[in-house]
Amino acid sequence: MQDDRPLRSSGHADAAEAVQQGLEELNVRMRGLGQQLVVEARSLEALSLSMSAATAASSKASDADARARSKAKAKAKAKAKAKAESKSKARAQARADLAERWSIACQLYDDLPGLCDRLSALSEKMAESFVVEMVETKSFQDRHAIAGKLETAFFDRLCGEREALREYLLSLLSRRAWDAVKAFVRYVDAVGPEIEPSLLSDKIEKEFSLDVVAWQSDIGIGEDLAVQDSAYILTVRASEGRGQGTLSDLRRSSLGKFYVERLKHYPPVRSAAIWLWQRGYPVYANRVAPLVFRREAQRWRPLTDIVEYSARPEAGQKIVLAAPSKVDTPIPLAFPEKSRAVLVSPHDSYVFPEIFVTTVPDATVYGGSNLVLVKGEAICHNLYNFERDYTSEELHGRTSIDPKNRRVRWLSHDEDPERLTRAGMFVDACAPNYAHWLTEVFSRVVMFCSDERFADVPLIVNDGLHRNLMESLLLITRGERRIITLPIGRAITVDELYLTSNAGYVPFERRTTRLSGHSHGLFSPVAMGRMRQMLVDVAATFPSPKWPEKIYLRRNSGVRKVINSGEIERAMVARGFSVIEPEKLSFLQQVQLFSGAKAVVASTGAAVANIIFCPPGARISIFISRYADTSYWYWQNIAAASGNVVRYVLGEADPGSTHGIHSDFRVSVDDVIKTL
Repeated sequence: MQDDRPLRSSGHADAAEAVQQGLEELNVRMRGLGQQLVVEARSLEALSLSMSAATAASSKASDADARARSKAKAKAKAKAKAKAESKSKARAQARADLAERWSIACQLYDDLPGLCDRLSALSEKMAESFVVEMVETKSFQDRHAIAGKLETAFFDRLCGEREALREYLLSLLSRRAWDAVKAFVRYVDAVGPEIEPSLLSDKIEKEFSLDVVAWQSDIGIGEDLAVQDSAYILTVRASEGRGQGTLSDLRRSSLGKFYVERLKHYPPVRSAAIWLWQRGYPVYANRVAPLVFRREAQRWRPLTDIVEYSARPEAGQKIVLAAPSKVDTPIPLAFPEKSRAVLVSPHDSYVFPEIFVTTVPDATVYGGSNLVLVKGEAICHNLYNFERDYTSEELHGRTSIDPKNRRVRWLSHDEDPERLTRAGMFVDACAPNYAHWLTEVFSRVVMFCSDERFADVPLIVNDGLHRNLMESLLLITRGERRIITLPIGRAITVDELYLTSNAGYVPFERRTTRLSGHSHGLFSPVAMGRMRQMLVDVAATFPSPKWPEKIYLRRNSGVRKVINSGEIERAMVARGFSVIEPEKLSFLQQVQLFSGAKAVVASTGAAVANIIFCPPGARISIFISRYADTSYWYWQNIAAASGNVVRYVLGEADPGSTHGIHSDFRVSVDDVIKTL
């Protein structure tokens, strides 16, 4: 066996050498690989840094883009908002302009609101269309035709060919039952035009109590006293053309007609015209006319009240008819309660002066004026405050009054006055008004006629008085004395004129709108009581129906109407009241009605003066508009002098009205009920 260890050793060396070489190669390769890895790591690091930078840059760019987008979005949103606000403002401005132009149009054409209310009851959209068309086209002369066209088209759509439905709808519109009209439209729109008309009308009439009718007497009225006793009335022939005053002459001129037809409807123009007349005409009458028209100029005359004159030697015997009397004027209740603050009391009480008769020799009475001319002066009643009160004679250009110096320039002239031996003078500028007649003129007539010493003295009164006012005279005189009616522009000179001092007085107008110091009316309780008693006694001698004791006065005409009167009527009827139309009653019937009334509800108006005839303790409720310059105490003072107290319901004036203190108004039914 051979020893092979050397061979092994040699082979191992080779192997070891090979291994060593391999390791060195591997080491070289590893170093190269390490260097490569280092390079690659550096490359990767660089790449990473580059990528980080790119990412950061990208993120930064992205943030910038986001901010830009957000800013753009916000800007767009703000722009859209601004545009929307601009459109909203434009629409609001357009609506305001439309409303303003519509308001102006309504001032010129006072029937426009009524046409709009009528269309609105049928369809709010139709009413809006009408307003827009009127304002945009300015076809106001065709307003009725346009409204009628819209209405007819609506009728055709709603009622089809059902004439019965159309006629009933027209009847509701003519009655101004707007809520009932709306209900009609709602019912027909829901069930169609084939609905039975009688079924629909029964439903609506019951639902809205539209069957409220004025109270009717169950017996005949009887003959008119004014006609019966006409033989006792003598009328002085009126003057032809001129003589009624400068204002009347001006109204008949072309300028006056232009003002009435074209300009008077504008409140600013009307106010300016009144201001100019009240301040400018005295300048003309007192400075221009005396220089230019010397023949028409009249000298100044001092104003002497009847109390001063009665103390003179030339005056006849002073005969006292009633002593001075105190009148308490408690604060009336008012609803709603927040309105009570406007009831500014002019007094807690007052003393009405004595009522007396004095005679004036050779005095001249002019139609339409309670001023009496005697020698070089003018006699007036003792309750005038000329610095406070503006007279009807001034308004119509029949006189010019200098309040500070208490004198008058008489501008009327009758070249051929009538002549009488003796007469009682009861002419007054405000006599044609029912309330003023009762409280200021007729009350004096009653006091004068109640004294037998004047039983055969003729009475001079205004010409053209309403038949009810003439009837009141005939009820008192019983055909036992002559009544002479004197027209404006004519005069009567009386050898012995009987003048009766005031039994009541309310200023025609005031020279300032301030309420402070303003008279709400003063009335003699003696005269009011005597007038009531005499008329009630006379009325008892005539046939009389059974009058209702709880009455509501319906106001059918004039200004200051209650807008929701139908609603009020239904509420009153439900509480046992009867609806009365006083203008359809004779004077005698009104006395009979009110003398037995235990409760009276009414809107302010001349007919309310009949509360004088109410028995003491009657419950009296009066509606009146809440307005800055209203004489709220007028009715309260009349009631207080007659032994009663009123309760007021203050309403809100129609915002679309241009009549100021005489605007129509709305009252709360709940407030009315509270007064009962």
